[in-house]
Amino acid sequence: KKIAVLIAGVVSCASSVAFSASMNAQGMVLKVQASQDNKWGGCLVNIDANYGRLNCSQAYISMDCAGVVDGNTKAAGQRRFDVAMLGMMTGTPIKVKIFDNVKINGYCYADRAQLAAPAGAAQ
Repeated sequence: KKIAVLIAGVVSCASSVAFSASMNAQGMVLKVQASQDNKWGGCLVNIDANYGRLNCSQAYISMDCAGVVDGNTKAAGQRRFDVAMLGMMTGTPIKVKIFDNVKINGYCYADRAQLAAPAGAAQ
């Protein structure tokens, strides 16, 4: 009986881990969207990165410019959005860390954004 309880506990832990994930992705910014309200966290970014292994049903990623995610601020979200817009304007890819267990109106959330080195640049 103790073994069955132990196995059930391990399975439940493993299953909860399997349903939430994060990953780093890099790509060119294709589109950005901003909203006056808290809709989708106030700002969205569409990048041409492959993050298909995450449970993100939308092409856009929220940078949370509205500060609705616990631990995030409006200022931090706006800075991530600024990085994305700078990448789009200069043709420089961005790197983002995307979470599929944190969503805003169905959009996955990125808690980090940085400019990546352009193709062919020294690393």
